[in-house]
Amino acid sequence: MSEIERDPAGLHTRTERLARLCLLMLFVVVLLRTAWLCDDAYITLRTVDNCLDGHGLRWNVAERVQSHTNPLWTLVLLCGSAITGELYFTTIAISIVVSMAAVVLLVRRHCATLTAALFAVASLILSKAFIDYSTSGLENPLGHLLLVLFLARLARGLTDRRAAFEVALLAGLSAVNRLDSILFYVPALLVLAARLRLQSLRPMFLGFLPLLLWELFSIVYYGFPFPNTAYAKIGVDIPQGELLHQGFYYWLNSLQSDPLTVAVIGLGLLSPWLSARREGLTAALGCVLFAVYITKIGGDFMSGRHFTPLFLVSVVLLLRNFAFERNLQSAVAIGSVVLLGVAGKAPPLLTDGDYSEPRTQASVFDSHGITDERAFYYPQTGLLSTARVIDGPDHVWARQGARAREAGKKIDVIGTIGFFGVSAGPSVHVLDLHALSDPLLARIPRLVRSTAVINPGKTWRIGHFERAIPEGYLETLESGTNQIVDPDLKRYYEKLLLITRGPLFSLERWKAIAGMNLGTCDDWMEAYVQRLESAAASSAAKDAAGSDGKPQ
Repeated sequence: MSEIERDPAGLHTRTERLARLCLLMLFVVVLLRTAWLCDDAYITLRTVDNCLDGHGLRWNVAERVQSHTNPLWTLVLLCGSAITGELYFTTIAISIVVSMAAVVLLVRRHCATLTAALFAVASLILSKAFIDYSTSGLENPLGHLLLVLFLARLARGLTDRRAAFEVALLAGLSAVNRLDSILFYVPALLVLAARLRLQSLRPMFLGFLPLLLWELFSIVYYGFPFPNTAYAKIGVDIPQGELLHQGFYYWLNSLQSDPLTVAVIGLGLLSPWLSARREGLTAALGCVLFAVYITKIGGDFMSGRHFTPLFLVSVVLLLRNFAFERNLQSAVAIGSVVLLGVAGKAPPLLTDGDYSEPRTQASVFDSHGITDERAFYYPQTGLLSTARVIDGPDHVWARQGARAREAGKKIDVIGTIGFFGVSAGPSVHVLDLHALSDPLLARIPRLVRSTAVINPGKTWRIGHFERAIPEGYLETLESGTNQIVDPDLKRYYEKLLLITRGPLFSLERWKAIAGMNLGTCDDWMEAYVQRLESAAASSAAKDAAGSDGKPQ
């Protein structure tokens, strides 16, 4: 049988293969021109660095705390850095390779025609969010790759035990990469469970083994099933209405700065209902779950970061529900992608090697604390930036960390911990005011103030929930003995000390782990918080009174 007979549409002719290769090379060129790392990536990289130095998967070497939200990505970076002995270029190279693998699979598995491939690649390279977070050092590239594999599995149907195993495996790996990403897979898992019933239990259990093993390790090593960042961000005392309000602004921010991404997400999620093909309903429902979740938690301070998986799935849904042939309809679709892509703020194709967008506060931050992260960090961390030093970021926070290390500081307090932490090295205990890496502050729900003037009138900026340092806590960290003044908080911290610093398999530690996770210690924290609120109310009353004791 000839090649044309095997492939009557001529999809794999030499000309089409060459054209597809050119599209993929264009994607690589755009990634190289825009590659960068953010400060949050260095939170993971400090853990990687400490592990390579023999201290284990820890942020501060004295305590077992999971400050990274992306264990699978952390392990990938750990393996790469163990080979190269270097962090910056290794992280960028791995990000580009994994992102490229995702796009190659997308084009091979979901683009039936060259026109479809052109639509897909044009959408990807013109989406500011997708390009920005195809590098950055965060876990997005690996999440994208797993989603493309998942969508390919969906295209083959959800009818047998093998499908149950493969979907559960991809869902489990994705959850180890980032726990909340499992929402994309929930509808497909429910469909499989409904169809196969008891037959789905064994293959799903086997598929979820990576996640189960990680959770077992997390409880044994860290003492908790979730990363410390979850406790730092979810346990804060912010009304749900305020978070929803912030979540809607997160969408509005992307609509204004990156209209292509939001438009593709909207059309992609509607496509199973707009098209006669009705393909990808379970994937679309997974996207809806994730979109609701992102809105409910208030979005993020990184513009577009959480929209990249939604965008990728939406591109595939459009490819599967609409025929992209050489016709006027496809030309209009591709033309619309181009127009929306270049209409956004600093589109990837139009920014130069130094990210020429003026870097004023107004251009980088919006009034709700959402940031164009690549614009903010690219001059110091961009791969092609002329301002970057050869061995990594020359950022003011990195220089502060280097000075702390050179001064022999035992402990330092800062609210931006990534660059600082890696430069400070393992000898400096870094106390994070936003509690991402601190086990005690993460569990104090009472916030103190906003760290940024871009949020006038707010006591918080999304993703930056600052806590007051309890009296005696700095002395505790410096001396190694519990000197916290508040009696209830002192008792609470004693349990955390056992969990994060005590012998792994001591009976007392396991009692503390059980008590902390089951909430039996919450009364101590509640008593401390009530005293904080009482003191704050008393202070406010004094401020409202005049010098003669009468209200002003």
